Amino acid sequence: MGYFEFPQASRWPLPCAILESMPKRISKNSMDVNQSAFQMVGTEPKVSSSDVSRVMAAMGRKGGRIGGKRRLETMTPEERREVAVKAAKSRWSKRDKKI
Repeated sequence: MGYFEFPQASRWPLPCAILESMPKRISKNSMDVNQSAFQMVGTEPKVSSSDVSRVMAAMGRKGGRIGGKRRLETMTPEERREVAVKAAKSRWSKRDKKI
């Protein structure tokens, strides 16, 4: 009978080589959480200001399209009237200043 051949009647006890645990892996990066966080904060981002402004402009357009409709749905008729009166006064006051 070979090393890994077992009698049919009982399969136990298994050879010691199978019961021993595998060796633990040692990671290549031995930094702790604080060190890796400090390293991430210390690196400069690779994003240009034009990319940021483009993204922010797109977000503003999206919010503006949704915002007006949602605002109308949530406002009472009295609140809508107050906003309309305020806007009209503002438009007419600018017109008077030009003349």
